[in-house]
This record gives sequence, C-alpha cells and structure tokens, in this order.
Amino acid sequence: NDDNNNVVVDFHVAKATHVEHFPNKPSEVTILSTNKNTNGANDNDDGREEQCMRALLVVDATGFSRKFVKHEEEFDPGYQVTYGVRFRVKDLGPYTEERMVLMDYSERHLYGNDELVKNNNRFPSFVYVMPLAEDELFMEETVLVSRPGASSKDLQRRLEKRMEALGIEALEVLEDERAAIPMGGMDPIVP
Repeated sequence: NDDNNNVVVDFHVAKATHVEHFPNKPSEVTILSTNKNTNGANDNDDGREEQCMRALLVVDATGFSRKFVKHEEEFDPGYQVTYGVRFRVKDLGPYTEERMVLMDYSERHLYGNDELVKNNNRFPSFVYVMPLAEDELFMEETVLVSRPGASSKDLQRRLEKRMEALGIEALEVLEDERAAIPMGGMDPIVP
C-alpha cells in the first residue's frame, strides 16, 4: 500500500530464482530482472539486477517444472501424447461438418501392421475429429496417458492408417502439432 493506503501493483520483466514462504508474514520472492534506462543502456555491466520482493500472494505459473513447489513424493508423471493435423482434404470421408467426434478408440485400421498393433496394445490411442469446412478437417491421434511417453511419430503413422481406412485423402497439411503433457502426480505441499 502507498501513503494513501491504496493497493500498489508492480510489474517486472524478471525471472524468479527463489521463493520462500513463511507462516505469519509475506512470502519472499527473489527475482533477477533486466532493467534498462531510457537510452537503452543497462543499469550495470550485464544489465541484470537481483531484488527481493515480499508478497501476500505468490502465483507459481511454472507448470510442471516444479522449481518452487515442494512435494512429499518424487514426481514420476505419465504423459498424454498427441499428434494432430489440420488438413485440406478432397472430402470429409464419413464425417460431416455438423458433428465432431470425441475419443474414437477403434483400431481395425491397424490390423495387418504388426508393429502398430503391438504399440496400440501397449498404449491405446483414440482420435478426435473436427470438420472445419467441407474441405478442411482437424484430426488428432492421442494416447490418454503413457509411462514412459508414447511416440508421436507412431501416432502419426496410426493417423495415416486411420485416414487411409476411412478413405480420406489429404490434399495439403495446413498445420500440425505434437505434444507430450505430463499427467498425474501428488498435490503440492501448501505453505
């Protein structure tokens, strides 16, 4: 709060390097910031300044890096692995623009390819299908959770086999994505 008891919020372009929580006083956050003066020169030789800030509320948005959050158990996540593509297609095959398909676990399209069947038996996958236009389709092959993480290249082969079995001809790949999202783990210790 300032002298008039107004709440003051400071924004910093910085990297938090340490967080310490206390039971009966504000948390302390050490940040490493880059502060530049108006002519673009750094305040010191390397332009980095370390500061300690105090806060009643600290929001940790570091995701699964787990740098500042303590846990009672070691983190050993499973991974949701995906391969998704937005295609320009000749036609939508069996799909229609009005209907999205969620979690189709069918596997018949893999029969005849022993490697893909074996991989699917270990890490079953499903497909999301979202028709976007009469000639545009988004499809994403997903393993819900796997440990260790499944292969997105394997998911790409599964999706290609699925499309072939459905008679969907891709004319152009408009964009594609691969992801491995950590899943599970114990809740953190609340300071």
